[in-house]
Amino acid sequence: MQNNKAKDSANKINKQKGITTKSRINKKTYGTSKPNTNMNQNNKQSKVTQKKIIKTPKNTAFIKQNQQIPKDVVNQKQYTEYTKSKNIQKKDIFFKREHSKKFEFNSSVASVFDDMLERSIPFYYEVISLSIYFINQHLSHLLINSEDLESRDSSLIESTYINNNKYTTYTNYKDTSNITTIYDLGSSTGNFLLQLDEALKAIKQHKFRLYGIDNSKAMVTHSRLKAEALNSRAQFFCYDLLQYRFQPCSVIVAHYTLQFIRPPQRLRLIKNIYDKLENEGIFIFAEKVISNDKELESQMISCYYNYKSNNGYTQKEIYKKREALENILVPYSIEENISMLNQAGFERVEILFKWVNFALFIAKK
Repeated sequence: MQNNKAKDSANKINKQKGITTKSRINKKTYGTSKPNTNMNQNNKQSKVTQKKIIKTPKNTAFIKQNQQIPKDVVNQKQYTEYTKSKNIQKKDIFFKREHSKKFEFNSSVASVFDDMLERSIPFYYEVISLSIYFINQHLSHLLINSEDLESRDSSLIESTYINNNKYTTYTNYKDTSNITTIYDLGSSTGNFLLQLDEALKAIKQHKFRLYGIDNSKAMVTHSRLKAEALNSRAQFFCYDLLQYRFQPCSVIVAHYTLQFIRPPQRLRLIKNIYDKLENEGIFIFAEKVISNDKELESQMISCYYNYKSNNGYTQKEIYKKREALENILVPYSIEENISMLNQAGFERVEILFKWVNFALFIAKK
């Protein structure tokens, strides 16, 4: 009886303070109850701390997995093979689940993005290799003396291999103090810039700044972890491309990035790219493209969906992804892309590679 009276007395005091038994339990156990007007600053801080504790384990596990990468894994290809074998690289099942929110490049997408790229973009690694090849040729042209290359001593030539492709680099330069800046726009999980860094290691008497820019914090986190695991010179930063101030540079690359920039803003970004490129600088970009012929466009889409289906995606996943990306991914035709480049100031434009509704462009200032 006395115990009951004591409890009633305690509850009465708590009610006067605005604290109920239920709110005490929530606050103590979960740290997620809505704060009342009498909650002090310490309680607010403990609530924030508790939220951080809830989110930490998933990130910690990913970091630990990357810290355990063996020392003999020294390049992007070996990294991909190792992470697949250890199930660190997750399989893309993103669109098997229901999503109520608008599609965005968050941590859920970033964790499966490498698999998504391999299975969704035809000749993805071949496009990367082609980009690296033409960057390599461009740099060789800029950095070597103006003498005839064929007359050079073969000892000045070094080669490196990426995905079984040979890249030749010349190691005799006019000015070894120069630093060449290269940007990768929409760098996602860093695949391109990490492979480019491998190719440029053959150039031992010249310095490079390799900058990856992406507006997704989750993507930047993944790319930084990869770069750390591979001891890469590539650096990754989280910025809005439309607000970012580029340094003068020799090369800018954007693989499947422009298609996510809103059409009214796309030309402004291309003009900014043109302005920041040095004379003779190059802009290489890959895009999904559309056809001006409606019948051909329908056939091209059908062909692409067959490609995705053959890579393990169900018809439901294909449909849900198309629905999620509607009005987010807005492709141009080849003609529209070239016209946009011309308006920005590029006069020399070529198509390096095309597969159905995907194309790789190069534009020279």
